[in-house]
Amino acid sequence: MTYLRNSLFFSLKNVRTHHFLSVGSSGLKVLLFLMFSIAFLDTVKAQDYFELKREYYPGFPFENGVYLNLEEFLANAPAYQQGIAKRGSQLYIRDDSTKEMIVVDPNKVWGYAQGVNVYLSYEEAFWRFINVGRLCHFTAIIITDFQTIDAFGFPTTQYSKTLQHLFLDTDSDLVYALNEEELIPFLEKDPILLKRFQQKKRKKLVDFVKALQAYNELYPIKFPVHE
Repeated sequence: MTYLRNSLFFSLKNVRTHHFLSVGSSGLKVLLFLMFSIAFLDTVKAQDYFELKREYYPGFPFENGVYLNLEEFLANAPAYQQGIAKRGSQLYIRDDSTKEMIVVDPNKVWGYAQGVNVYLSYEEAFWRFINVGRLCHFTAIIITDFQTIDAFGFPTTQYSKTLQHLFLDTDSDLVYALNEEELIPFLEKDPILLKRFQQKKRKKLVDFVKALQAYNELYPIKFPVHE
């Protein structure tokens, strides 16, 4: 854009010094066209620079649709914005060509937004963000397997399900367990916040959630608003 703008200024200078006086009305038209073009480029540049972004707040108007990656979430611009619907635990999107509703495979997308809620694809399912911010808090059912011996003395594999509190770091797109060990590296960015957190001797889940929320207040996240 800078190159184009400079070229227009160069052309304008030539028109002013060599053509305008000799060509008359034709030169005036060229001059007005170039001046309008420069003003238009300046307006576009200003719009790009001052892209409308708003700090997240509860009830933020996310664009409905399915995200393929973190970048689309941060840009508030899901790749698929066709009609989406949640039926039980499954997510559907409408196929524009057949008008049929197709099941979305959680393993092939990053997540989706519906209304004021955002859901992350994790462990082959979708989980709603409880707290949205630089660190996004959510819960998920984690399935783990372990080896044991059955009644006949043969080794067998069993599975257990546990509900875990987790958080997504929107700077790295990595998921961590919501506990003291995983939170400390983030809280270390602010000595006062870290000190307040460490003063609590016997920390509970509520303390981890409060620390995460305090971090998000210190380092707020902003999303583009498409109006």
